[in-house]
Amino acid sequence: MQRKTAKVEIVCPNQNKLDDMTGKLSEFSAEEIKDGITNKTGEAFDILCERGEIIKKNYKNRLEIAKLSVIISMLKDEKTAVSDAVKLGAVENNISITLEEKVAKNLVRFMRRCGIGCDIQEGMLVPNDSKNEECIELATKSVWVDLNTKEKLRENLEKMKEVNTKIQLMNAVRYVKKFSEEEEKDFEEFQGAYLNLLKEQDELLKEFNDEERLSVNV
Repeated sequence: MQRKTAKVEIVCPNQNKLDDMTGKLSEFSAEEIKDGITNKTGEAFDILCERGEIIKKNYKNRLEIAKLSVIISMLKDEKTAVSDAVKLGAVENNISITLEEKVAKNLVRFMRRCGIGCDIQEGMLVPNDSKNEECIELATKSVWVDLNTKEKLRENLEKMKEVNTKIQLMNAVRYVKKFSEEEEKDFEEFQGAYLNLLKEQDELLKEFNDEERLSVNV
């Protein structure tokens, strides 16, 4: 199933498997499905659970799926083959890619984030299970960073958490007492440190945040 937004078709990973499971579920009666859910057992219940996991993963990866769909919309002769690979959830055969190098790398990056192992080799999209990124959960969103940036970002998050805790504590104290000049200076230093850590985080996530500006003529 594909939903259209302007000229960009949203291609969902593992759509073939979802369609297959929907077909299998249609073979069960409403009563059988209800009993399976109630007793948490049986074939229908297992299918529902597996289907739910795929839908949950796709929802979590919805931003990456949107980016991937934009790249796929740029394809020409290879568009159908790449779309089919995404819907299958795997690259089974080599696919000739005519995209410029930077865009082709983005195609691989977004496919990998959606659980589709692949790489670009000599102008071909080929199966490859290697990974060079990791997903990290922030307070408001999930971000993908390369393995070299991962530890720097985690260190940054730990420092921000530590500094923020101190700021919150000092804020609470300021409600009940007037800070001395020295205490006010310390408070300002912690605030400055927090802002610097935010700037550092923005720099670490610059490449990922730039992806959100990904666009295509539609």
